[in-house]
Amino acid sequence: DGNNVLKAGTHTAVISYLGKSAEVELTVVDKAGEDQGTLNVDTPVHKEESQENMESIKHSYAFLPEKSGFYSFTFEEENDNGALVFKDSEGNTIRYNGKQYYAEAGKEYRVDIYLNTDGMYNYYSYDLTVSDANLQFLNADGEEVFGKAEDGEYFYYGFQAPRDGEYRFQAENPEGTDTGLISIYSKNGWLEESSNGTEDGGMTKWKTVGLAAGEVYLAQIYEDPGVVFVSVSEQNTADAVPMEEDST
Repeated sequence: DGNNVLKAGTHTAVISYLGKSAEVELTVVDKAGEDQGTLNVDTPVHKEESQENMESIKHSYAFLPEKSGFYSFTFEEENDNGALVFKDSEGNTIRYNGKQYYAEAGKEYRVDIYLNTDGMYNYYSYDLTVSDANLQFLNADGEEVFGKAEDGEYFYYGFQAPRDGEYRFQAENPEGTDTGLISIYSKNGWLEESSNGTEDGGMTKWKTVGLAAGEVYLAQIYEDPGVVFVSVSEQNTADAVPMEEDST
């Protein structure tokens, strides 16, 4: 999920070798891709090209949402030889290769498409559509919502924390499938994920994270395969501190 991706800018790193270590400064430059204009909601984009000696390609789009909310960025077919990277206006990575992203009205974002080619094919093609995700929002009262995965599927839910505090996200699979994962994202990137669970006939996976009042979060649930009951419950909020966001 891009948790080790550095932002654009200067960073200090410690390099160790043969028992010795030294601090060095690293400068990360976000190299702009080929400008492709602006992505508009519900307006598909088709791109393809064929030429000799084609190298890896990076396309950059601007995205300026008219309203705040979750948006789906969907390829007509899986973009197996490339990646989609969602960034802020300064080129800092929020998240890459996700399906749903939160964007605020009035802010500008950048969507970079990386395409890997080789000397054998020298061809690429993709169809990309941005749409309103229309996510179902979870309540903090433990109420369960139901989903069914046929063959390794993701479920996406929105959540708005009513208060500062800790919240337990839980996905229960009564069929006992243990190949599941819960990932929590803030509007600025990845927060936490977990495959923790206890087996008691079925399999329950959970993750407890500290969230900030009024902020909107994305819960991504993976199951392969099986049914899943997803819920959020508020934990002890008296002394809880929201987690720092890992803006990657």
